[in-house]
Amino acid sequence: MSQENVEIVRRAFAEFERGNFWVPDLFDPSVRITWLAALGPIPAQSVGLRQLSSTLTAWFESWEHVTLSAERFVDAGDTVVVIAVWHARGKASNVATEWRHGEVWTMHHGKVTELVSYSDPEEALEAAGLSE
Repeated sequence: MSQENVEIVRRAFAEFERGNFWVPDLFDPSVRITWLAALGPIPAQSVGLRQLSSTLTAWFESWEHVTLSAERFVDAGDTVVVIAVWHARGKASNVATEWRHGEVWTMHHGKVTELVSYSDPEEALEAAGLSE
């Protein structure tokens, strides 16, 4: 099942790289997401698809040309670690920026049940019981 988990996360990132962040069919209805503090004035955590949607909507008010690309996927059984980079441009400042970080995606029955972001990719690997 772990390779299937990696493929599900890859499908999500294929959408994120195109700028499509709304892929609810990949997430459990009660998904819990812990966001990067660098993303600005949004709640630290979203629970459920409704909160996920409202958090994304709020975040996109300040940013444009937003994409999320994966540098690496690491199979860790029921979890998938992703080393990723957010790319965006501030609407008010017109300044392009990026945030390299790590994410731990927890899967259950083919759905994402939890996603935790870490500002340091090494922290994500450690959280999944891995290290470089």
